[in-house]
Amino acid sequence: MANKKKVIVTGFEPFGEHAVNSSWVAVQELERLGLGEAVDLHVCEVPVEYQAVQGLLPSLWKEHQPQLVVHVGVSGLATTVTLEQCGHNKGYKRLDNCSFCPASQCCMDSGPDCIHSVLDMETVCKRVNESGLRVALSVSKDAGRYVETRTLHQTLHQTLHQTLHQTLRQTLHQTLHQTLHQTLHQTLRQTLRQTLRQTLHQTLHQTLRQTLRQTLHQTLHQTLHQTLRQTLRQTLHQTLHQTLHQTLRQTLHRSLTCTSQKM
Repeated sequence: MANKKKVIVTGFEPFGEHAVNSSWVAVQELERLGLGEAVDLHVCEVPVEYQAVQGLLPSLWKEHQPQLVVHVGVSGLATTVTLEQCGHNKGYKRLDNCSFCPASQCCMDSGPDCIHSVLDMETVCKRVNESGLRVALSVSKDAGRYVETRTLHQTLHQTLHQTLHQTLRQTLHQTLHQTLHQTLHQTLRQTLRQTLRQTLHQTLHQTLRQTLRQTLHQTLHQTLHQTLRQTLRQTLHQTLHQTLHQTLRQTLHRSLTCTSQKM
């Protein structure tokens, strides 16, 4: 099935007077039963060693990129299945299986004193208790100071780092998307504005040119028509005047000639 949810569940190796660590036995049984088709389950036995844990957990995160990590441990004092809400950074004085204890007695020298899980353990606890499994669950905010609880703090720190990293990537992606969107929007707006301006300029230029051309044509036509009309009138007037003058002269001349002959 594609897009399976990756889940890591860890148990711990034997330590102290415990020849068998029941946490790892329970995790192996979970691996056998599985968590369904939609879950890609990975299990791991964690050494009860401070230095080994410090290198193992980051490698598990890098290899699997899980959506959920669950660390299963044991406690000789617990009377219920206990869900730990937070992990603590300081106060690790007990020796591990290699008789080692960090000199600073801290998980991380510069890490926060306490990191809370983003999961609401109270809600998980309530729902399981009401499910009819006849298994009592409770919530704790202090699991003690052992390698197991150091593992919890380190995982919560890794989760916080992964969350911040993903949030930063998403924020940068959204910012880049918005920036590109705004840039594209502004570019298109300016391009459209310039295109409209050029189109308007060309249209006005063509319109003005055509208007001037038509106006000039009409003016020349009217001027020519008026000039021709005036010229024709003047020519006709002059021609008529000359014709009448000559006709009159000729008529008078003939009349005088006839009169003279009669005498």
